[in-house]
Amino acid sequence: MSPSRTRRPVHRHRSRRELWQAIGGAVAVVLGTALLVWLLRPGTAGVEGTGGLASRQPRASWLVALTLAAGIAFCWYVWRHPRRWHGRYVAVLTGGCFAILLLAVVAGIV
Repeated sequence: MSPSRTRRPVHRHRSRRELWQAIGGAVAVVLGTALLVWLLRPGTAGVEGTGGLASRQPRASWLVALTLAAGIAFCWYVWRHPRRWHGRYVAVLTGGCFAILLLAVVAGIV
């Protein structure tokens, strides 16, 4: 006996991987927007030291931008070459991001 018209199983149109990619992209857009709003907020007219990091310390904002770009490029490289890491994604990503942050701190001190 075949299922009735209302009892047919619903087929998934999207894979789980596509779903997580969409969620990750949405989270990245929201966090990127929040970071830009925080960095670029205007200061009070005539008062020094107010506003976002980009208006107070432009070199530090370049350091933040370059650190984020390096982190994104590193994550992209690791995910694009899966055979090279043999399932050690967490260790490679954690170590690489730690190294990038450490270099950023050293560059900020220098």
